[in-house]
Amino acid sequence: MPEAMYSLGVAKNAEYATTKFRYTYSSLTTPLQTVEYDFISNKTAILKETPVPHYDRSLYHSERVEATASDGTAIPMSVIYRKDKKKAEGQPQALHLYGYGSYEAPIGAWVWILS
Repeated sequence: MPEAMYSLGVAKNAEYATTKFRYTYSSLTTPLQTVEYDFISNKTAILKETPVPHYDRSLYHSERVEATASDGTAIPMSVIYRKDKKKAEGQPQALHLYGYGSYEAPIGAWVWILS
């Protein structure tokens, strides 16, 4: 997959006898896509992508970081930011934090638009 953090699912294909596999793909920077992989040519094609008005994914970057809890437990976090807005390491920066981690129920990777 092109990104380190993503959500993947199986998509429907009405053809029974086929050499192609369809799946859905999304990430923190990539809106939901339906993708088709051809086993013969070993190529993929994006069949559909959810449109996101006024969004340019090339302006954003996502990465995995860890925070340390008071008991020393490492807490993994997925972070997305505009490349042109990131400040130097250790500098205060505005952040919208959202998370859920109870009962081993993770939150999938998908594009959020905050206004």
